Amino acid sequence: MEYKVDPITFEVLSHRFWQITEEAKYALIEVSASPIVVDVHDCFAALFLGDGTPVEGLIGNDSVFSVLRMCNEDPGIFEDDMFLVSDPWLGPRHQSDITLVAPFHSNGKIIAWAGSMAHHLDIGAITPGGFNPGAREVYHEGLRMPPVKLVERGKLRTDVFKFILNMVRSPEKCALDYKGQIACNNVLKRRLAEIITHYGVETVEAVMRQTVARTERRMRERLLEFPDGVYKHIIYTDTDGVRSRRLKWVLTMEKDRDELVFDFTGTDPQVEGPINCSLLSTRFGIQRSLQRILCVGADYIDANYGMLKPVMIVAPEGSLVNAKPPAPCSFSSSSVVQDLSQICVAKMIASCEKYWRYATGTFAGGPSIKVMFSAMNQYRDRITYTIMDNVSTGCGAVAIRDGVESGGDPMEDIGMPNIETHEATNPILYLFRRELQDSAGAGMFRSGVGMEEMFMPYCTDELRTSLLSYGMETPVAFGISGGAPGGLNAACILRGSNVKQLLAEGRMPGCIMDAEGRLEILSQAVQMIHVAPDDLFYFRWLGGGGYGDPLDRDPEAVARDLRNGRVSVQNARQVYGVAVTDDGLKPDLKETMKLRHEIRERRLGKAQIAPFPSWEEWKERRNKRSQWQRLGEYLEISEMSGRKLIACRKCNYVFCGADRNPKESAVVCKSPLAERAYLVPHWKTNASLEIIGKLSILEFVCPGCATVFAVDVAEEGEPFMADVVLRT
Repeated sequence: MEYKVDPITFEVLSHRFWQITEEAKYALIEVSASPIVVDVHDCFAALFLGDGTPVEGLIGNDSVFSVLRMCNEDPGIFEDDMFLVSDPWLGPRHQSDITLVAPFHSNGKIIAWAGSMAHHLDIGAITPGGFNPGAREVYHEGLRMPPVKLVERGKLRTDVFKFILNMVRSPEKCALDYKGQIACNNVLKRRLAEIITHYGVETVEAVMRQTVARTERRMRERLLEFPDGVYKHIIYTDTDGVRSRRLKWVLTMEKDRDELVFDFTGTDPQVEGPINCSLLSTRFGIQRSLQRILCVGADYIDANYGMLKPVMIVAPEGSLVNAKPPAPCSFSSSSVVQDLSQICVAKMIASCEKYWRYATGTFAGGPSIKVMFSAMNQYRDRITYTIMDNVSTGCGAVAIRDGVESGGDPMEDIGMPNIETHEATNPILYLFRRELQDSAGAGMFRSGVGMEEMFMPYCTDELRTSLLSYGMETPVAFGISGGAPGGLNAACILRGSNVKQLLAEGRMPGCIMDAEGRLEILSQAVQMIHVAPDDLFYFRWLGGGGYGDPLDRDPEAVARDLRNGRVSVQNARQVYGVAVTDDGLKPDLKETMKLRHEIRERRLGKAQIAPFPSWEEWKERRNKRSQWQRLGEYLEISEMSGRKLIACRKCNYVFCGADRNPKESAVVCKSPLAERAYLVPHWKTNASLEIIGKLSILEFVCPGCATVFAVDVAEEGEPFMADVVLRT
């Protein structure tokens, strides 16, 4: 029989669990010395039930389950023990995310677990930093620890600790990461003991169980509010982490009553490079997508294991999303799974009259580009460093507003180090770090922009750099309801530049092409190349996906973006169809109307277009509740003469029956990815683009009003994918 807890006590304690994990996380940050933890905050504290069920933090992490399964008999689980786990098939999503969990005993029984996770500066792999370009098996990727007892009955096992530090670069900083995690767990255990002293074991255990049960109940209730149906998306990536290579990731998400099935059938087999995901990593990506846009709002749903109870995952064994050892997975692309899942969830949300305002373009994968280096710094110390600035990707556009500029993942307390922090202990000098013009996914509402930065070696002759990225040739941040994808990642080195001469003359290069030298375009996987004192290193990362047809964007918003430098004059005219006055401060509405009419005529390939609402009229109409079933921003299922039909919400053009794919009845505007100027830096040549030429952007246009209602990236000859199929 379930122990009864009064509602007030339940609310107080459930919020208290969140508060003590936040306090413990900041204890970790205060002890650590790694900028990944101290500045980026890539770390978590967590609270688990005695059986390993996550209650707060590390929702998809199976470390406690693995400890209970593998260590209960030998070496045993005792009071004040702590266990390390870094195996991506047993706990975290990749080896760098080292997890430390500690049992909490009461009267000789384990009633809870404290836990912490930190992305460590180094794990002793073939390249510094933990992300491993060129890795062909998991054994190239450093420490892969099954449950290992680091603290035994309250005492640090120095033999294990010394063994770990003997395997890593920068052992002094790495040591503080481990000690920070020990401190984190101790804070959690101490606070939990205080709560139990005040409320009693039975009450605390009951609230923990009921917190998870409430989340599951709320998730199921939320899902019942959405239409049953099938939602699908495909993402192509451009590397396996060893070489350029086109990979296909497929998701068919089925919503049936109060359950969600994420089916990845059709996704490519696992590869020899480090982009693979374990099944746990795939589950992590799905969990993050649910947190981002399904569980938010005034009636938010708490983040714990309960949100995964209504979810079933179909991931073919031996595929990119369920790789088996010895597949390398240090660059585990759970962020691809995250974006793939989010766009399918967004399509479901966009089809719901109650929640459509939460429909969101993707946020662009966090680990999509990583720059790592090792060097002798200006103080003659050997250092290892990973630049994590790309956590500040552009947030996806929402159905009612633009995405946050360079905002990163909204579900994490994420940060970006100051440039001065980078320069303080590392032998580099920054020339700029700034938001990147035209990197946002265009739309009625655009995404946030990404960023770019450039630095040079400083006070060192020895700077060896590695780079690992996807999204250099294929978009990975997708829009919804006609919104465009975000820009691509890119990186290059200007060899033997004249930058020192320019600086001596008081001139600061504003871009990579402002200096002279030999341009070396970097591929997606670069392992330990030398950067000389006169070289300039440049890289950029992407924005999110847009929402809606860019021709429905308020011209004043485009003019504001022009004034703020987030959109170029060229993109304002070609993508948004907006012209501005001679002073560049305001939109020229007459010229804008003409430009937009011309773009619509080009879309349809004809001069006559049926009457349709202007952007001002659509702005008013779109918020009115429809009597029919929505299928996103521009389509709906209506009923005529007893037949259910898919029609345009703007001009009432009828595409097809409700059981058909409206894309097959649309005008399709096809263009090579390489022709999209905002996607590809102007200094990239066709010779450096191995994948992009094989894919095209397809814009699906209403034949009646020339509105773009969907955008796909597809291979030649591939059948049109039905985004949404509802059970009507």
